[in-house]
Amino acid sequence: MSNKVDIFHTLPWLLIVIAVGALTLVAIAIESDSNWDCTPINPGFESIPAQPCFRASLSAENLVTLQWRVTESTPFVYIYDDFGALYKDIGIRPASCKSHIGKACSASVRVQKGGYFRWLLMVENTEGDRIHVPVAISVPGPHPIKEVSSGGIVDVLAPTARRFSWLVDPRNSALNTDLETAWIELKTPGSFVWQTDHYSRGGLDAGFTAPQAVFNKVGAFSYLIRDCHLPAGSSTKFCSPPTSVGFYVGSDHFKGHRVKYVSSGEDLELQFTTSSGNIRLLSSPTLIPKQGGMGLVATTDSSYLVDGARLTPGMHKIELVSCHWHSKECANRKNADRANKPGALHREAPGYHNQGDLIATVTPDDGSLPQLIVAPATGVVYFDDVSAQPHIDTGDLIAYVITQPSDQLYVVVDSPVEWELERDYSYDFYPAVAHTVTGGGQPLDISYDSSGGIWLLNEHSNNIEHVTGDGQVESITVPLSRNLESPPPVFPPVTPFALQQGNTTTPVAISSLAERVTRIGSKMWFTQGGGLLGRPPGDVGNHSRIISYNPSLSDSPATVYDDRMCVYNVPFDDANGVGDNQVIGLTASNNRIWISESRGFFNTQPSSVSAFVDNPDQCQNLLNFDDPTALSTQDLQYCGAGRSPEQDGCMERNLLDALPPGIKVAHLETDPVDQSIWFTDAHGNYLGNLLPHKNNAVVVYRFPDTHDKPHDGMVGFGGFPWTLKIDNSAVYLGEYATQHILRFDKASSTFDEIHIPCTTSQVTLHSIEIDRTTDRLWFTLSNELAVPLDKKASKIGYINLTEWRDHIAEPQRKNSISAVIYSGLDTIPASAERPNSHQAFRGIAIEPSSGKIALATMWRKQITELTPNAGFWP
Repeated sequence: MSNKVDIFHTLPWLLIVIAVGALTLVAIAIESDSNWDCTPINPGFESIPAQPCFRASLSAENLVTLQWRVTESTPFVYIYDDFGALYKDIGIRPASCKSHIGKACSASVRVQKGGYFRWLLMVENTEGDRIHVPVAISVPGPHPIKEVSSGGIVDVLAPTARRFSWLVDPRNSALNTDLETAWIELKTPGSFVWQTDHYSRGGLDAGFTAPQAVFNKVGAFSYLIRDCHLPAGSSTKFCSPPTSVGFYVGSDHFKGHRVKYVSSGEDLELQFTTSSGNIRLLSSPTLIPKQGGMGLVATTDSSYLVDGARLTPGMHKIELVSCHWHSKECANRKNADRANKPGALHREAPGYHNQGDLIATVTPDDGSLPQLIVAPATGVVYFDDVSAQPHIDTGDLIAYVITQPSDQLYVVVDSPVEWELERDYSYDFYPAVAHTVTGGGQPLDISYDSSGGIWLLNEHSNNIEHVTGDGQVESITVPLSRNLESPPPVFPPVTPFALQQGNTTTPVAISSLAERVTRIGSKMWFTQGGGLLGRPPGDVGNHSRIISYNPSLSDSPATVYDDRMCVYNVPFDDANGVGDNQVIGLTASNNRIWISESRGFFNTQPSSVSAFVDNPDQCQNLLNFDDPTALSTQDLQYCGAGRSPEQDGCMERNLLDALPPGIKVAHLETDPVDQSIWFTDAHGNYLGNLLPHKNNAVVVYRFPDTHDKPHDGMVGFGGFPWTLKIDNSAVYLGEYATQHILRFDKASSTFDEIHIPCTTSQVTLHSIEIDRTTDRLWFTLSNELAVPLDKKASKIGYINLTEWRDHIAEPQRKNSISAVIYSGLDTIPASAERPNSHQAFRGIAIEPSSGKIALATMWRKQITELTPNAGFWP
């Protein structure tokens, strides 16, 4: 296969160059171990022995010792870090450490935290034959912080500094007042690095005061704290897993579900908190009697009774905001500067403005310089009533900005949907099993293979996680080329992807966009889309890769990577070669692999739906992205005029620039009826359909409600339609931001929708999946914020599709649509390293032969699997 590139052709001459000084660079430990029953590693082996002489053991608290014995080797071996994002190789080490029987070479590594570690030992002989032998070890780390006080809600109308304190786990080292040997470390909100300051582990000083400036806007703010110490004889710190201390800056909110399904004509009591400001404003054009043309009421109570006469069939929205009445300060608004002097007022146009935009000018009566009034924050600008007058007085409030949505609640009256909102999952499933995964990043998408194994894709990682059918968990590193750097001689991985942090764009070896894993035929396929960038990457490459895993192949020990993987590198067409394809979707149709090149959500570049043919001869597992010519000279390129993937082995690109502007293609799915490709528009306006059987013509269908009003959906994305699934009659789409599931009827080209109840405004509708055996549409409700208002808010549920179709066909019969949301999943034990983490269910997959459900569980870094009771499935 052409993907077997020899990335270490430089190693033999490198070894010769450094041979004289190698022993001075490396501390070599030699220990007698005549009881070690193993087979010395010979680079001529065609397979790895059952008991190879390469092992890892824990020599001290944070000291891992690797030992090896080799034969028929060159003088040196090389040890790779095969796990994680940093790839800190141990590097070149001697192959022979005395000729005495029972002696073994060894190298020791200090680790800074507990966890899973894996290395590869590369052994080469004079003939150029190589073998790569893996070894792994799980190192128990210090116990997490046992208890944290404080955290919680901060009133946005009266933010103050907040102190939190901690109690360390007594099983860790004894309390020590010497902060040089044992201490607490902090990572502040938004930071990527741990502070260098050391804080006390116990006593009155075991705490930290978060300054008021941290809580200057609505949102979640999370501090991380960990317990660190210097083990005996070590100069490398050893730290516990981080514990989160979360603050949520906000105001009052409705209690209960954010969507209420009720019957017409019945009074409805709405309840809400009363902890922010001194008054609550409730507004609704339909549920509250109008006063002065607005449906608005102010109350100091904790509830409001909606008159049943106002509950007419359909959907109603009511909003809640906390205020300080006399100062006109509200939780969702920020006042602009008041007039400094009396004078004439000129207003700019109201509407959405960025912070600092000019919104009004006051020309003082005394002839002094005009006062420029700017938007105090980014949001929707409104002008106060006084600004309608041509002349204003000193101290008049001219304008204010609505900075974020108020708390919103929807009331659906006389809906055909009958919800069961708190059904305990144990009624329909056996006790859930949670598999803790070891790879980096955060669980995102998930899929079953043909043998019942589970595959999980983590964003911000370079691994794919696999749970075998018998429950064994493994993390497989995706191949990356490595290039020589010296001194000292190391082979760091190439960095094809981009990561933006503040104003800095950094090349990295992990892909932030890792959005799709799916089974196509007998293979598992997944994406590495680079980084989701808010601005162009500059001169930093942001490339995308499509990877397949073929379980029918075997992994040769002669290569440093897993030979069951095949990496396709997406071509580029920009002048400076940075790529920036930002691939999201992946599917298969007509013997082609189809991908969506979003080209970034925050720019005007046209997206494309591209296709290529699976051809292992075009795999480039170890493309050298450090070489600016490598991607342009690989075999896989975009098709030119008159060329096709089948005949010419190229990638066919179907640009969407001829469609309405602004479409940003996200996920793809194949229609089971005609093999056409359906796609979502992340900007929230259209459902698209690409027709391969009609020369790749594209048809788009505009959503009846794009949720593009200010603070209705996400700014610039509306409802943010993300995942989609298809059956014979309809396309189903999940609106991530507004928690709607849309049904597009393929025969009538019409949309219908169901609004999914959730318990807090933090919850999003993450993913959907169809169980075709039972005709149920499953969905996940996910709280992806680190600071949850409700730790139990992440849930799963389903809608009965048969009943939904029956209702669409004959709505006059008032057929009911049954739907369920499950409770109780929060009781599944978390992993030992994340004992206090809440769940965030993201991707969902259905195993078609058993009805098992797999869930990508974010904050706990687990795969949650549910097995249905016999009476529930099929």
